[in-house]
Amino acid sequence: MAIPSISVEMEEDNNVSKEIEQVMSSGNFLHPSSAETNRASPFSRVSSAMSIISLTSSRLSGRLDIEATKSMCQKSLGLLLAFLSGVMMTAYSSMIKFLDEMDSMQVVVIRGLLQLVIMGSVACYKNYSFVGPRERMVPIVLFLVSLTGGLRLLFIFTSFSRLPLGDSTTIVFSSPVFVMLFSICILKEHCGLFRVCAGASLLGGVILIAKPPVLFGSTEESYDLIGYILVCLACLMSALGIVLTKKISKKLEKTVILFYLGLASSICGSVGLFSVGEPSNPPVWEWGLSFGIGVLGLVQQYCLIFAVTLESPSRVMIVRQMQIVLAYVVQIVMFGTMPKWTDILGATLVLGTVITITLEKQIAGISCSKPRTNEKEKAGKPDAELGAASSDKQREAEKK
Repeated sequence: MAIPSISVEMEEDNNVSKEIEQVMSSGNFLHPSSAETNRASPFSRVSSAMSIISLTSSRLSGRLDIEATKSMCQKSLGLLLAFLSGVMMTAYSSMIKFLDEMDSMQVVVIRGLLQLVIMGSVACYKNYSFVGPRERMVPIVLFLVSLTGGLRLLFIFTSFSRLPLGDSTTIVFSSPVFVMLFSICILKEHCGLFRVCAGASLLGGVILIAKPPVLFGSTEESYDLIGYILVCLACLMSALGIVLTKKISKKLEKTVILFYLGLASSICGSVGLFSVGEPSNPPVWEWGLSFGIGVLGLVQQYCLIFAVTLESPSRVMIVRQMQIVLAYVVQIVMFGTMPKWTDILGATLVLGTVITITLEKQIAGISCSKPRTNEKEKAGKPDAELGAASSDKQREAEKK
């Protein structure tokens, strides 16, 4: 776990120099005019020097306290923004269920257009390039990132309107298992026993929540197979988008990437709406609700990005996992849908595994530190024995 650092900036303070001059001139014995008194009192110079040192140290300690307090405030603000991001995502997920006439795909189009206009305006204001570097793979990867982002938003909004809120939220947050899989295949990362066990645990949690009829039997007549397929596809698109975004994040501005994501969301939403959806002209309050959903989606996205800049991503992701618990609370209180024991067990597996995956580096560092210390001890023993042997030989040579 990373140790928090405290930055100290030394600045010249005119008040300190004035106070030191006052101390030296007002009755202190370091002043040249008090030479006779210095002869009479030999400890006066020491006391004056101690007063100056205490004055300077009090100033320094005050500045250290201010810097430490500022750092703690920034970290607390980062965790608060991460929590607010989860709350806002739960809020607009719940608002989708209140739409009666408007299709969820129509909300995707509105959200995409809002993101397109806002991000395009910011990119134009800051004179960002919409083309990026002239490399062969950048346009291809950018197209795949935009496509996966648009499909992800379409699948998420559609599944939220069809499934219980807690189940769909938990399955969406199980995307780290696909992130690990794509990181191994695309980014060539190492796959150890820890990641295999974590992936199996996440997969088991998703199966317990989705309860496929092939394994659990058709106990319910209203099993929404399409809804669970869509939320699993949303999880898949989210993981693939994260891995692909990592490949071009240093070559394109994030604002430009968000602009193309908004464009892809509006296109995917329009295609889905006019092919399998039902375009409608709902009441005014539903239009307002849909715009509110779009605005909340954009604000929670920026809260999450800003939280990661203030606090470590691992802690931010742990706080975001609390959204699973919040989603089940909203599902029970607002919609009166009680989760089953399989849902609770699956959500517990997903929540615990995702938190463990987030702390993978810290866990690996703790486990790897012990063997290294043992190796150092083993390597130190031969050196000590060699040193003792060489000292004995020197003594024998001196005796001879």
